[in-house]
Amino acid sequence: MISLVIPPPPSTNNLFLNAAGRSRYGRIKSPTYRKWIAETTHIIRSQTYTRIDGKFVLSVWLPPGIDLDNCKAVADILGPRNTNITDDDKHMVEIHVYRTESVTSQCRILIQKPT
Repeated sequence: MISLVIPPPPSTNNLFLNAAGRSRYGRIKSPTYRKWIAETTHIIRSQTYTRIDGKFVLSVWLPPGIDLDNCKAVADILGPRNTNITDDDKHMVEIHVYRTESVTSQCRILIQKPT
């Protein structure tokens, strides 16, 4: 089981931008998303954790004001291109998303093997 505290993710609506000719698919990561990835990757790598291989369950606690469906970026940051905590978010078998009433503006995540 891995428990981490990270900055809240950017809005899913603002993760990518249209940029014809700049990528194979015409979509690029937004500056806000790139900044969040860099900051969050650094924060996660500074915390102690053990990699989880194969299937996993993700629980996310988002602070007030963050839409509950903004957890895509959180699932993506766990993969081998960023923090390498999991093989890939395609192995996620469950996701639980909660809103906290905490006054902190941080996001808490819990990654664990399914029971």
